[in-house]
Amino acid sequence: MLGNFQIPVLGSLRLPLIESTLLPAFLAAEDIQRGQAGVLSHLDTMGVCLRLMGPAMATSADDIYILSPEELGDWFVVTEQP
Repeated sequence: MLGNFQIPVLGSLRLPLIESTLLPAFLAAEDIQRGQAGVLSHLDTMGVCLRLMGPAMATSADDIYILSPEELGDWFVVTEQP
């Protein structure tokens, strides 16, 4: 559990967004920023390099980015290779 967000799948960095025409844009932006701050804090606490967020944020919601073995090690997602 990450704040109000659950990350159900290992490796998933997507935040659930509520689509509503009733929510003003500035409030939606605040929610997104709060969610991203929570993810950054959680990654930092786990010792994961925050450079991970570059591909995460550049990948569209309709696509998936798979980290290479080098990225997994370089960004401290894994600390031991099998």
